[in-house]
Parts: sequence; C-alpha cells; structure tokens
Amino acid sequence: MNSPSTYRSFRSPAEDRHAYCFPELDAWPQLIEENASRLRSTPTILHGYPLGELREVAGKELVREACEYPTNFHQGPLPTSDRILLAGHQPELFHPGVWYKNFLLSEAGRRTKGTAINLIIDQDLCRSLSMRVPTRDGEGRIAVESVPIELLDRTLPWETLFPKDLQSWETFPERIHRSIEGWSRRAILLDKIWPTVMRALNKGMPVGESLAAARHEIEIEAGLDFLELPLSRMMTSFSFACFFFEIVSESRHFREIYNQCRADYRSFHHIRNQAHPVPELVLDGDWVELPFWTFSDLDPVRRAIWSRRAGNGKIEFSDRVAWSQLLDEAAIQKEPLNCIRDLQRQQRIRTRALTTTLYARLLLGDLFVHGIGGGKYDQISDRIIEQWLRIEPPTYAVASATIRLPIPVPSEWDRAPHQVRSEWWFARHHLERPEFAEMVHKDMGSASLLREKQRMISNVPPRGSKRIWHQRMQEINGLLTAAAKDPLAQMQEQVLVAEQQQRQRAIAMSREYSIALFDQQSLIGDLRRLALKKGGSSSSVGIS
Repeated sequence: MNSPSTYRSFRSPAEDRHAYCFPELDAWPQLIEENASRLRSTPTILHGYPLGELREVAGKELVREACEYPTNFHQGPLPTSDRILLAGHQPELFHPGVWYKNFLLSEAGRRTKGTAINLIIDQDLCRSLSMRVPTRDGEGRIAVESVPIELLDRTLPWETLFPKDLQSWETFPERIHRSIEGWSRRAILLDKIWPTVMRALNKGMPVGESLAAARHEIEIEAGLDFLELPLSRMMTSFSFACFFFEIVSESRHFREIYNQCRADYRSFHHIRNQAHPVPELVLDGDWVELPFWTFSDLDPVRRAIWSRRAGNGKIEFSDRVAWSQLLDEAAIQKEPLNCIRDLQRQQRIRTRALTTTLYARLLLGDLFVHGIGGGKYDQISDRIIEQWLRIEPPTYAVASATIRLPIPVPSEWDRAPHQVRSEWWFARHHLERPEFAEMVHKDMGSASLLREKQRMISNVPPRGSKRIWHQRMQEINGLLTAAAKDPLAQMQEQVLVAEQQQRQRAIAMSREYSIALFDQQSLIGDLRRLALKKGGSSSSVGIS
C-alpha cells in the first residue's frame, strides 16, 4: 500500500500521437490475477456475505446484463471467463485520450481471454449538449467555437435526457462542417456515426445511450472486442443492493472515513474549493448524508440521499425535499434485492463519483482502467477501502493518449511570449550594445549618451559609492529609451502579437477535441498502434 501521505502523479502525454499507460500493458495479466486472488480470499464480509462470494454473483449479474444490452450485438452463450476487465466514462463523444482506454481494454481482454466491459456512466450529469470546435478565418486566425447540438434548459443525468428538437440534431453535422471548413473539408468521424445516432434517437433511446451506441458500432467495425453496459442497469442488482445497504448500516462510520480520506487528499494537494474533488458528506442531527444520488422520472434533478434510524426497527430514506420512504431493517438484512427495488419504485438510486468506482472495483471487475483524472481521484477510494474494509485495495490502471487535430500551425507561432518580452526588456535597458545600435535615433545628443554609458559601464564605482553613478545611469537610460521610442514600441507590439499567436496555437494544439472531428481511418489506426505499445510510469510512448 502507498503511505497515506503520498499520492502518485499521473500526466497526459505532452507530445502528439503519444500514449501513457501505467502499469504497462504487459503487467496487466498479473495484476488481474493478484486482484482476483486477494479479493477472493479475504475474510471481509459485506452485508452478511463473504466478499469473494458476492463478487462471483456480481460478475455474473454484470455479464448477463451486458450480453442482453441491445447495442452489443451479442449472440450465443454467455462468456465463460471468470476474469472481468472494466473501463468507464460518461456517454459523450469524448476526446481521443479517453477513447484510447477502450482500445487498451479490448487488447487486454484479448491477451488475458477475459471479459472486457465498458461501463457507460449514464447517471452523471450532462452539463452541455455542444461540441467545442476550432475555427479558422480567411486570414488564418484560429478561435474556438461551441457548436450546440441542442440547447439545454437545465442540467440533468444522461439517462433521463431525451431530445426535444430532432431537427437541431439532424442539422448538427452541417453546422460542424461550416465551422471547420477553414482548416478541413474532408469527411470526419461525425459523418459516419451521426446516422446511427439519429436512428437510435428515433427509436426512443436516451441521448447518452444513442451517442454511445453509435461510437460502439464504430468500435465493433474496427475489430474491438468488448461489451458495453449503462451502469444504471446495475443499480437494481443484488450486488448493488448489498453494497448500498452495507454503507447505510454503518453510515456514520463510513461518513467519517470518507470525509477524512477526502480531507487528506485535499490537504496534500492544497485544494481550497470545497466541492473539489468531491463535497464532504454532511451530518445533520440524526440525518446522515449518503454517498449516493436520487432522482425520479417526474423530477429528474439529482439530490443527495439521507438516512436515519426512525425507531421500531425502521430506517428512513429521504432527499429531504419531496421524497421519503421507510424500510424495515430486518427485511434489508434478509432480502436486500427486494428492498433496493422497493426503494426504487418511485426514485432512482445512483452512485456518486467515488462510490461508482468503489462498487466497480470491489465487486464488478478484476481490473479497472481509469483516465488521468479518475486515476488521481480514485486514490481517495484506495484510502477508503483500506480504512473501511481493512483490506489492500485492488490495483487499477491509468491510461490516456494525446492525438491532435491536423490543423496547420505557422512556425512563428512557436515563439514564447515571455521570450519576446525578455528581448524587448533587454533591448530597452542595453541600447548601448552593437546589436541595438540601429534602434537609437542618430543625433549628436544620443551618440554622446551612448559613449558616456559605455564609459560608465567600464568604470563602475565600488559598493557604497554608486548613488550618483546610479542616478546618472537612470537619466541616460531614460533619454536613450526616448531616442529609440518607435523601434521599442514595435518590439513591444511583437509581445502582444506573440501572446495572441500563443493563444491561437493553444487552441489548435488542444488534445481535448472530440473524436467526432477526426478522420476515422487515421484516428483508429493511431489508437490501435498505441494500444500495442508499452507505456511506462514516467514517460509516454509514441508512434511515427
């Protein structure tokens, strides 16, 4: 285990067409076996069941649900492997660095003959239905534009989100092409996937699942081999019921551990924002805030779930706004599956960020593949597992890639503004040097000043006797600067130009643009080749 006072650093590759993978892919088969063996043999009990036995049940539930999920096109018997590899992300059209995880997931499944499953994290909020797009005008200037698919009137979970304006969805590719025509007039991945998105939406699928289905269809065509499943479909399973009610049964103790692990991470990284990386869980009288969300079909706004012991062997659950429900403690212990389904007849119960991966890593799979952000924050989950269950947490992998759009960038945009600013400052204070001789307006006064400054530089008085010398040097510098006013002003303008060019370069070189903006064949080829490379803990690997 890592010391509680230390946290590993993960970084995205800075170079184009490079990938980061830690631990390296060759080490994953051993990690999978070590994780599976350790969790199978632990004496830990979760809601009355040995953790190893509950993991077997959870794995079967997950594989069965995934095989029945319609976009997987699965036919024939269920996979027989008892090793499960997992990754997960929100169902957006993410950037290539996120997509790289799916290529690794498929390759790792092939190497280990395990069952690879990508979890669609559809209970997370969809904050915007738009795509950031780099644009270029006729004069070569680059800016970034946010092209909306559809305007949202409020922030909702992906699983509850359905289109309100299908015409806006249909015209989205056309609007994207208008935005990128300054640097690309080729077909892009968006053109390939959008008909599938529209077919799914017209069949009544939620927005998130429609986007994910179109992306997964491309993956299947590319030969990737893994299943997909919205995580929300596991929230009425037996394994989730046991996980949820175990936390409920010791909610006060779990809250203390959760908050302390969060506080340790925040202290180590000097984080001040109270919502980052996750808010703390609150204790309010006899109410304890649980690390889960709740919302309903009629009111799809996510709210925290609270619980308290209500007497007479009852536990009350509530969002403390409009919903409240009592469950019998004895029934929870004996029939957790019935109770979790009873609890969700009117309300949906969903994991939060840390409990999402706690549930996935502890019960659903033998290795979870994170991106950079998830890898950083799940170190909090490691501490929670250590202190809550008193076991060594299962190891996870972290992977990402950097692949940039092919936007031509002039070489002069590589100038760093601070270098141009330093050149201007140096010239301003050293006009006596030969390389700046042409900048000073030639008259008898300035020529005399230059000679005087050179003599003064050659005859600097000792310390303690420099006051008059320093005053005169300031006077000379001021007069010379005035004599070189126009050339210095032109140099200062170059600082502003370099800053503007640097901003445009950053826009063009961003690694955050959606996979939908890339050429399908080249992007898939790059990601496939990177997945076959070995990644390391301190450096990235690339392709030529």
